Amino acid sequence: MRHLALVAVLVVGLTAPAGAGFEDGMAAMARGDYATALEEWRPLAEQGNADAQYNLGLMYYRGQGVPQGYAEAVKWYRKAAEQGHAFAQFSLGGVYHTGRGLPKDYAEAVKWYRKAAEQDFEQAQIVLGMMYSYGSGVPRDPVQAHMWYNILALRSPEEERRGYAKARDALAAHMTPGQIAEARKLAREWKPKAQTAAAIPKASSPRRLPGMPRNTFRDIQESLAALGYDPGPADGIPGPRTGAAIRAFQRDHGLAETGEASADLAERLGVERFKAERKQSEAGRTKQGGK
Repeated sequence: MRHLALVAVLVVGLTAPAGAGFEDGMAAMARGDYATALEEWRPLAEQGNADAQYNLGLMYYRGQGVPQGYAEAVKWYRKAAEQGHAFAQFSLGGVYHTGRGLPKDYAEAVKWYRKAAEQDFEQAQIVLGMMYSYGSGVPRDPVQAHMWYNILALRSPEEERRGYAKARDALAAHMTPGQIAEARKLAREWKPKAQTAAAIPKASSPRRLPGMPRNTFRDIQESLAALGYDPGPADGIPGPRTGAAIRAFQRDHGLAETGEASADLAERLGVERFKAERKQSEAGRTKQGGK
């Protein structure tokens, strides 16, 4: 059940390439105007744009502005996934994994997870590591599990690296020297495939920068919420609402609207949050004094 829970948690956010239609759709989605988002994205999805196809699939999966329909979600996920869209590949793998919208098919789930993982999609690498580690829906394969955990340990921020290394080393304790050597060789030789344009999350759905701990991204989300923006849940995971909130904050404070989650952004948010809380505290004392 642990791997199923992980799949449920790791529902990825919307993506948005450049273009007024996409940006209008993202802005509409952030304020809960699903009808406008649908109006912006559907024509583009029908024209073959993979980002719009994925976004539309996610709306059907969640029932946002449309009747919830897993079959329709799968249709759009597949169209985007077949164009190399990593978010859609991961989501399609999740559908096969959980059996929502399609009969459960672990072989297909692994196929699509692997396509996303090969593009350096972190969540897909995590799920593959767990599936091979526990033999969940696939034959247990400690070599493959060790390889994916090792890749994650070598490429992740420090705070997450320790967890992946611990999972890798726990596997190694029950592997032969030959298996360990093979897994290390696979990890050492592994290189992410070149991403297609459709596979790359843009600024409206920011990815944590290399080396940025999840806690720092979570702090950014918490500060945005404290300042009256709507970044979605403070879970440390990039998503459309966080991207829209970052851009709104940047716009309100005369900053370049990059949508990028950075250390500079975290620092500026901290300053503005401190100023807002101090102002609120002073207003409270004034109000009490006037009674």
